[in-house]
Amino acid sequence: MTKAMSALGCDFDPKRHVSCEKCSKIVAGGYDPSTNQIVMCQENAMDTRFCEGTMAHEMVHMFDLCRNKMDFSNINHLACTEIRAYNLTPCLFSGFFWRNPNIAIPVKHTHKQCVRYKAAASIAMSRTNITMDQALEIVDKVFDKCYADLEPLGYIPAIGNYEKAKRLYRTYENQNPYELGAV
Repeated sequence: MTKAMSALGCDFDPKRHVSCEKCSKIVAGGYDPSTNQIVMCQENAMDTRFCEGTMAHEMVHMFDLCRNKMDFSNINHLACTEIRAYNLTPCLFSGFFWRNPNIAIPVKHTHKQCVRYKAAASIAMSRTNITMDQALEIVDKVFDKCYADLEPLGYIPAIGNYEKAKRLYRTYENQNPYELGAV
């Protein structure tokens, strides 16, 4: 992700772009577009893998701002980046239930459903004037287009594709993937 952002002219410096803070909500982290900074919530950092997943999710938002100059106050833009962030990082219902006890999840869990519900839940949680039902409607308006946008990875890193992700990173470690036509 950092190499893709760098190729677009948006460098990433963890000392500047990542902050570990105490958070008031039950969230793992967040992205603040006004400061271009990822906030990691120290009290909710369960383990290294959880932190890596949160960081990857928030970096999708950072990439989207770099690539599209998106407007986070535009609810459709927000829905799109949430869809992309849950799609490009493994979307798991585990951990979702204890953070969102009042949200009904369909019995048949698919990746698309996970992305849809978690994107809507993120919107409903971040916008107090939007209900979960309204958030689902917003997500549904932009879902197909945003779900299909797999930049910069080119694939959905579902569970079990961890080795594929490591191989992809090694392949482009010292190269610009945009020049190679890979993404």
